[in-house]
Amino acid sequence: MQQPQQQRFQPAPQPKLPEKKSNLWLIIIVIIILLALLWPVFRKSKAPADLSDLNDETASSTDESIDLSDDVSVLSPNTVSPGRVQVVPASSAASPALAPTSLPFKIFFSYGNKTPESSQCGLTFFVNRQVPATTAPARAALTKLIEGPTAQEAGIGFFSLINPEATIKELTINNGVARVNFSADLVSGAAAESTCVMDGIRAQIANTLKQFPTVRSVEILVNGVAL
Repeated sequence: MQQPQQQRFQPAPQPKLPEKKSNLWLIIIVIIILLALLWPVFRKSKAPADLSDLNDETASSTDESIDLSDDVSVLSPNTVSPGRVQVVPASSAASPALAPTSLPFKIFFSYGNKTPESSQCGLTFFVNRQVPATTAPARAALTKLIEGPTAQEAGIGFFSLINPEATIKELTINNGVARVNFSADLVSGAAAESTCVMDGIRAQIANTLKQFPTVRSVEILVNGVAL
């Protein structure tokens, strides 16, 4: 008689335990907090260390002073004299611009032979001058013209045909026309009889005044009478 086969009992499957939650979210939160703390330090390191350099670069393009006091140039009336340009940076970009303390301009004299040929009577050459800033630059230029060349300029060959005792009685500039009235001693002695000298005087005065953009033509008078 066969014995009944024994049934093998399989153990019941154990339920799967839930996996442990990852620490990923905790790591992300820590990183965000660190970035928030380090962000101000990072921005500060990007800022320029010294802003004064930027201010100087911005201001140096506008603040310029010209120093031509020592220059003497033998040039034709239509030639521009190259001066020395000194760039003075502003101490602060927000500081107001300073008014110029000096004014450069040209004075036109005769040059070379004091008894020139008739074709060169009206030929003039200029030297550079610099005077304290003024609201009447044309009068200041004529005043320097009447004073004549300096000893250094005379040694080079500059001379003036204008009597240094002359004075400016009146100077007006209207609609591009400069009208200047001199005293009677503008021309000294027998020089008044020389046409060449008179042409030279007119050229010195006219060219000195025409350097200013408001002057297109010049009328010269002596005691109210046209020269």
